Amino acid sequence: MIKMKYTLMLIMLLSISYGLKAQLEEGQTVDKIVAVVGKEIILKSEIDARLYQMKSTNPSVSVDDQELRDKLLNSIIDEKLIITKALEDSVEVKPEEIDQQWNSMLGTWIAQFGSQERIEKIFKMPLSRIKFQYKDQIRNQILTQKINFQKFGQINVSPREVREFYEEFKDSLQMVPDEYEIAHIKLDVKIDNTAKEVAYKKAMAIRDSLIKGEDFAELASRNSEDFGTSNSGGDQGWFEKGRLFPEFEKAAFALQVDETSLPVETPFGYHIIQTIAKEENKINTRHILVKFGEKNSNREEVLEKLNDFKKRCESGESLFEELAKKYSDDNKTRGFGGSMGKLSLGELPVNVRTVVGNMKESEISEPLPYGNDPTKPAFHIVYFKKLYPQHEVDLEKDFNRIESIAKNYKQSTLLKEWIAELKEELYWEIKK
Repeated sequence: MIKMKYTLMLIMLLSISYGLKAQLEEGQTVDKIVAVVGKEIILKSEIDARLYQMKSTNPSVSVDDQELRDKLLNSIIDEKLIITKALEDSVEVKPEEIDQQWNSMLGTWIAQFGSQERIEKIFKMPLSRIKFQYKDQIRNQILTQKINFQKFGQINVSPREVREFYEEFKDSLQMVPDEYEIAHIKLDVKIDNTAKEVAYKKAMAIRDSLIKGEDFAELASRNSEDFGTSNSGGDQGWFEKGRLFPEFEKAAFALQVDETSLPVETPFGYHIIQTIAKEENKINTRHILVKFGEKNSNREEVLEKLNDFKKRCESGESLFEELAKKYSDDNKTRGFGGSMGKLSLGELPVNVRTVVGNMKESEISEPLPYGNDPTKPAFHIVYFKKLYPQHEVDLEKDFNRIESIAKNYKQSTLLKEWIAELKEELYWEIKK
């Protein structure tokens, strides 16, 4: 749930920030530095973006509320202090970590909005440009997660601390919402070598046409499966080093200007790349993407297996846990018979939430698309074991939940103390 809210907030923030940037470029508004933290700057437009995001969910918010602006500024300063400390401590974020998080977030967006094309329409820019705009935010998020884990990841609370926390805050603890105990069996869709071979041959045929003199932009508009750039002849614009898939970037920088690559494989398929212009640390490219597709995958076999599992369990055989342990491709839940624990509807992915909300206890869903990574398609069936109705927090029944809340409270308290120390240790300044 928290991750979903964070994702939606970043979508709004990025969209708003992009709009504000466009205004700046048109000379319609004046941006300025409102604070400095180490080598990081905070712009007025960053505060504006967050205020407009808040207003989008709560119309009563006033973007001119100075007290609220000051609170937001202090919150952003705290974030920048943590990032600055992480960089000072040489906390490393690898390119593959950023790519993994980007793919996960992209998959979440696709699940919410239906397609990559829809996402591009919302942002009014191609996916490659969205990733470019979004990459620093992903990097900073990972930096923050890593240093917070280093500092507070091993913090725990004793049973005594849990009881003391409950006695102190029980009157302010929220009701426990309806919780759904569910399990699932997940099967990955595997794309065989034939599918890759077909895509590679198509990519080579396109490249042969380019070598014979056909126009790149025309071929891109007809053949590229990157619909965010196909209408512009495959043009991706300028990118700084480190902002593209490593395989793509390596090939693009190795090319001479106007030279065309052989098919380059990334998780999205094969790319024919042409370098338009390049400098030492940035490059301007265009490409034609040929996706692997699923025509030669085991998609139908996966769906057939999941339907068979569903029928066998519904016929009276108590096999779900056994089948999950034997066949599920979800390594996190397989050892527990596919158990995903007790979750509120809000904590479930959107497509699962809709289905489970309309199921009865002991029902098994039809096969559903699974996963947040569009490069790793999968399906799963969901078993709704039991509903635990909404109730007031009880120390005995909800000990694990209270323990988690108490732990978060303790970590939050220590985090505030640490930020206070960082404000004494690191340079920061609010500009008047």
